[in-house]
Amino acid sequence: MKKILLSLGLLAGLSAAAQAQGAKFGIRGGISANTLSGDDDKFGNVIDNYSYGLGGLGGVTAQFAFSDLISLQPELLYNLKGTQIADGKDRLDLHYVDLPILLKVNADGPYFEAGPQVGYLISAKLGGETKTRIETKDLQGLSLGYVAGVGYQLTSGLSLGVRFNGGISSVGKDDDRYDQQRNQSFNFVVGYEFGGK
Repeated sequence: MKKILLSLGLLAGLSAAAQAQGAKFGIRGGISANTLSGDDDKFGNVIDNYSYGLGGLGGVTAQFAFSDLISLQPELLYNLKGTQIADGKDRLDLHYVDLPILLKVNADGPYFEAGPQVGYLISAKLGGETKTRIETKDLQGLSLGYVAGVGYQLTSGLSLGVRFNGGISSVGKDDDRYDQQRNQSFNFVVGYEFGGK
């Protein structure tokens, strides 16, 4: 319940700030290719045994324009990360609520965006067809990372983009199985900004 209230509080804060500044709202969703990067884990699984697995993301965005060229774009996203392990039968699912704060450079259609991201782990599971829940207290609750991407926005408000989402902090705590692994994702996103470009 605490996690849901935190998410709703962040969303309400973004909404209030956006209305006060006359910013534009939008929605964003897409698919992601996720894996872990870093050193081998504590159980002898080499990082080369991790491969990309599919995930998804979706949420809301606000845009504060400083000029026609530059804007600040905070987002609140649900993001399924993780990795395929070994022969592809096992998978680590990591469910986050992410808050990227992006500086966006608009070039009359094409755009570039980059900035820091804070994530909050809400659920974790490991396994094949039957997944076992991992206690979130056994992993890092907060995740620090960064986002960089390019895309194209139409005058209708529709946008298409590609992002790289990298982790700075590890997935696990010290001396945990995943204490040297970090999230790594390629995101393919579709967005819509209400009121057009």
